[in-house]
Amino acid sequence: MGKEVTEPRINIRVDNAIKEAFLQKVEAEGKTMTVVVTELIEQYLGRGVRSSELTELRQRLEVVERTLSGECNA
Repeated sequence: MGKEVTEPRINIRVDNAIKEAFLQKVEAEGKTMTVVVTELIEQYLGRGVRSSELTELRQRLEVVERTLSGECNA
């Protein structure tokens, strides 16, 4: 049998209340802690979505939502 290949791990210590709040939020958003922490690390390293890009995407989404809302109300 072959050896299973896994990604490296990072272990951190956090207060239990922070861990539980984090877990509840990621579950509510349908994500995992790993996905969110990885996104945060990518942003910290300058590899993630930049705030100006995020602002532009939010503005574009608002236009689409308004357009769709208008179509639904018509």
